[in-house]
Amino acid sequence: MPIAPQPIDQNQIEAIPNFTTQVFLVDSLNPKSGFGYNILVDGSIFIHQATIPSLPGNKAFDSKEKAEL
Repeated sequence: MPIAPQPIDQNQIEAIPNFTTQVFLVDSLNPKSGFGYNILVDGSIFIHQATIPSLPGNKAFDSKEKAEL
């Protein structure tokens, strides 16, 4: 039996955080250093990721497009 949709409470909508991302050069003086990204929640940095997660070492993303994925 399908579940009937529930009405949306406006208080719940306002409680949903606003997520955004930023891509950055790891070293602005050396563009070949690679890219990283920030994940912001309500305008504050929640995650600062200058290296590729789960890979050993400190390797940045090779391109802006890869950092955005």
